[in-house]
Amino acid sequence: MDLPIEYTDGEGKTVASRYTPKDLIVGESPNFRTFIDAQARPVLVTCPKRFVRRMSELPEAEFAELWGSVAAAAEANGLAAGEVMDIRVNAGSFQNLSHLHLKIWLSRDAFMRRWAAHPRVVEALEASGE
Repeated sequence: MDLPIEYTDGEGKTVASRYTPKDLIVGESPNFRTFIDAQARPVLVTCPKRFVRRMSELPEAEFAELWGSVAAAAEANGLAAGEVMDIRVNAGSFQNLSHLHLKIWLSRDAFMRRWAAHPRVVEALEASGE
């Protein structure tokens, strides 16, 4: 959580930043954290604080907390239901480290309205030439 972000994604793109995962946290519950996407795509990522490979490994209470934490992070960050475009469960073996996480895809307008001034988003936009 304290080291700068640096990895290669599944498509071979290198993602590097001076910011740490801690810098990207926009929501937290007892067992889950929600982050701005490290690539500054219009996505929030919710994942367990402990290693979990599959959703079926979650006890019932944590399963409910996972979905509740997504709703709480969206609400806490001023997102309306119509601004959430899609929620996808990722737990596949195609990942660098196979682990459970949810991707909450937002409209680009909603994402930029809320996080355009976030230092990591600014950094990613400058790097991409936007």
